[in-house]
Amino acid sequence: MGEGTFVDLLSFLEKHMPDDATRKIIKLAKRDEMRHVSYGLEHVKSAIAQNPNRINSLKATAYKRKEFMDEVSGESSLLLEALAILAGGSDAPNDYKKGFDLVEELKETMNTNRVKRLIDIGMDEELANDISKVHTPNFM
Repeated sequence: MGEGTFVDLLSFLEKHMPDDATRKIIKLAKRDEMRHVSYGLEHVKSAIAQNPNRINSLKATAYKRKEFMDEVSGESSLLLEALAILAGGSDAPNDYKKGFDLVEELKETMNTNRVKRLIDIGMDEELANDISKVHTPNFM
């Protein structure tokens, strides 16, 4: 889930980066991360195909991770502000508001894509939504 969410973040950064060189670096990093996500999805699909009860252990792991991460981190206001300024183009009030709206769209995209990936590995939609909701809000 984390690497898939990171791919979504890289797509957001690539779209809103003001310079070509950084966009190119982000594009290459995103390509590499997409390989990791594809490999992980296929590995998990195979494991679930061999033992469907593994979905229960994945669920338990997601909830344990959330409990741990809730203790050590949360959604970073500094990160959200930086992304909003980047996406909006400046820290002027109207630009910042536009950027913050784009960051909220990014968070929804991340959730939607996590759910899709979880369904793709064999989870039902309700469980996929539950697990996606407990994913930590710090883009990790």
